[in-house]
Amino acid sequence: MLREGPRPAILWDRADLILALESDFLGTEGWSIEQVRQFASRRDVVTGAAFNRVYCVEGGVSLTGSNADYRLRLRPDAQLEFVLSLIHELSIGRGTVEPDAALATALRGRSLKDFAATHGLDSRVLAISSTIWSHPAGGPSSMPDRRCRKTSTSQ
Repeated sequence: MLREGPRPAILWDRADLILALESDFLGTEGWSIEQVRQFASRRDVVTGAAFNRVYCVEGGVSLTGSNADYRLRLRPDAQLEFVLSLIHELSIGRGTVEPDAALATALRGRSLKDFAATHGLDSRVLAISSTIWSHPAGGPSSMPDRRCRKTSTSQ
């Protein structure tokens, strides 16, 4: 049953980094025309504005994944483990956030390196997460331009 009411508004034109986890925000989800317009405003090579970066993790192919700067094909049953490993990397591994007891328990023993080994991924594929979150406050425009290199893994 769908509920009526306001939907959260994501300001795609203000996002420097977008991580789409099994989300096709450019295709089938939400107010796609407005989302595409906002998203595209940060991808215009003519204006010279700072590009946003899109990282997509999905089990199938989507319009968002096709337009992503980096795409990781990952079975849906492995995505929760990936998210927990990523949260571990960003919070505990970097010391940026102190998780509460329940989250700390869920994150215990997880790492992106171990996740890569378990799922047969090259650890360099997931090393990009370190780059994603360590860019200067100026945004990912300072990152190397890798728009044409898409990362995909076999299953």
